Amino acid sequence: EHNTVRDTFENFKLGPNITTGFNCEWNDGSGLGGCQYNTYQHGTIASQKAGVFLDLGSAGNNVQYVTFANQTCAAMVDNQGTTNTYTNNNYTGIAAGAVPLAQYCY
Repeated sequence: EHNTVRDTFENFKLGPNITTGFNCEWNDGSGLGGCQYNTYQHGTIASQKAGVFLDLGSAGNNVQYVTFANQTCAAMVDNQGTTNTYTNNNYTGIAAGAVPLAQYCY
């Protein structure tokens, strides 16, 4: 949450009774985001609001080969992160009106 760096999360199944799958908050004013250079791959996120939330300052994270389901806002939220990448993900299960990537979810 506040300091996750260079980790790999794979073969996971999150949900369905959660609001957000992976939650990377800002790092409490230190300038860096809570998540730096992590990989999220080959898993399923069936959360209610957002699948992956990367807050201000998150950098270099890679979300790949993840299946998203049930999100009502966005599969992924990237709130002013830098160099985060999103490749080969499956968004067919997100709710009508939700988007694959957003800057904010309310």
